[in-house]
Amino acid sequence: MDSKIVSNQYETDAPDFHQIGAFLRSKTLEKKVISAYGQALAEHNYMEEEHRRTVKELSDIKFALDKSAIVAITDDKGKILYANDKFTELSKYRRDELIGKNHRLVNSGYHPKEFFQEFWTTIKGGRIWRGEIKNRAKDGTEYWVYTTVVPFVNQEGKPYQYLSIRFEITERKRIESALRESEAKNHSLINAIPDLMFRLNKNGIFIDYFPAKNHHHLPRTAEVLGKTVEEVLSVDLAYWTRQHLEKTIKTGEVQCGEYVISVDDTRQYYEARYVPSSHDTVLAIVRDITERKQIEAELRLSEKRERDRAEQLEMALLELKHTQSQLIQAEKMSSLGQMVAGIAHEINNPVSFIYGNLIHTSDYIQDLLQLLQLYQQHYPQPGSEIQAIIEDIDLDFLIEDLPNMLGSMNMGADRIREIVKSLRNFSRLDEAEMKAVDIHEGIDNTLLILQNKLKATVGRPEIRVIKEYGNLPLVECYPSQLNQVFMNILANAIDALEEQPAPGELTIKTQLQFSGKQKTADRVLISLADNGPGIPETVKGRLFDPFFTTKPVGKGTGLGLSISHQIVVEKHSGTIACVSHPGEGTTFLISIPLRAAKD
Repeated sequence: MDSKIVSNQYETDAPDFHQIGAFLRSKTLEKKVISAYGQALAEHNYMEEEHRRTVKELSDIKFALDKSAIVAITDDKGKILYANDKFTELSKYRRDELIGKNHRLVNSGYHPKEFFQEFWTTIKGGRIWRGEIKNRAKDGTEYWVYTTVVPFVNQEGKPYQYLSIRFEITERKRIESALRESEAKNHSLINAIPDLMFRLNKNGIFIDYFPAKNHHHLPRTAEVLGKTVEEVLSVDLAYWTRQHLEKTIKTGEVQCGEYVISVDDTRQYYEARYVPSSHDTVLAIVRDITERKQIEAELRLSEKRERDRAEQLEMALLELKHTQSQLIQAEKMSSLGQMVAGIAHEINNPVSFIYGNLIHTSDYIQDLLQLLQLYQQHYPQPGSEIQAIIEDIDLDFLIEDLPNMLGSMNMGADRIREIVKSLRNFSRLDEAEMKAVDIHEGIDNTLLILQNKLKATVGRPEIRVIKEYGNLPLVECYPSQLNQVFMNILANAIDALEEQPAPGELTIKTQLQFSGKQKTADRVLISLADNGPGIPETVKGRLFDPFFTTKPVGKGTGLGLSISHQIVVEKHSGTIACVSHPGEGTTFLISIPLRAAKD
């Protein structure tokens, strides 16, 4: 009995291995559940990250497409459900005018019915359609687009929507049309040169190759298939081709580019289009555009020739206007010179008559005055009637003032003679040829004519003239034309000094210029300076341009300095320059040879 009790007690205190096993199994299961939950959570986070990345990529692709291509989505009947901004911009239709309508809205009528029958047969069969379509915008203008239509199919394999991606190729079609017109003279050549076409996989290996005819420099099909672009093409062209290949596969869009190669020392231009053929293959179409490039180069050269010709015509027209203005001004100056000479001649005759008679008149009056004095001495007491007349005419004042009056008349006659002489010297009608003259005389004659403008006016004091003449020999020149230069520059200086209240000054200097190792005096320098407001830099560069003037409308023609420049530079082989700074006055420097150059 004791042994039985002990046995039961042992059985009661002993551990239950079944419970322990169950407990351990539950803990293991719990760990597996926790592990599975963690893995599911990690996978969920990964899927969310992948989803966000995919959405971002799709958004970027959509943005790129919207910026570069015409994108539209239609239902299975062809009704437009979505149109991007590029579509509205090119078609000239508003978005609300496109949504719900069929693409027949932009049909140009250019393509036959069979064209669109094949189009619908392709996309309704769930296949991608690619091609070029000519459309018409709302305003009637026509444009070409390279179109890719991708059908979206349901689980039954039937399309329920279509995605259309179009790239405008109007300019390319225009150039192709021009090329076709230029190439129409040689149809056999066109038919003999089809494009080069080949297909590449994503690794850059040729899987199809169709060489262009009559391009003997291209490798044969057997030499290309199964090889990489690096094994077939040059290093530069292989790199360029692989770049376009990878971009086409990555974006799924058609990539275009041009390249040039040298064949037999000639440059050949090609246009390559890389079109997605499948998810990892690309079809390349390579077209020889050498002739098109030559036409474009010829067009550019033709445009350049036309621009050059237009510029020449413009320069000729400007020169013609300049010459016409100079002829008009020369005619005016000639007419003015003739008028001045005529006036001087007409005045000179009566003045000479007056001047010549004044001498005799003075002698006669002196004789009469002496006779009168004798009468006064011998008859100091005249009659009452004579006395009345003496008092009435104030005989003493008359005797005293009459010689002074004759002296004033004589001075006036001298002054008129000097003016007539200056007018004749200024006009110089008898000196049309170059001759040796006194430059100082020409300057003085010009100042004499401008004397009235140098006098004080309301609001402006008298303009002072400072002469610093050097010891100059006679200078061979065209006197009348050189006087015209002095007149133009000094008149402009006087006009500038009228705008300032401070006393104006004109400083005229002349001196010899020396050159050569022997320091020979061969030129004369004439400086005409004023203390006026000066000339800004922006204006100084245009002083000698025809028709340029800073004076108010109606006051200046803009020809004076231009003609002066021509007279000094072209007629006298000299130089004329302007030195001026705002607020520091203006100086014109004229340098001409002492002796005229021999023709």
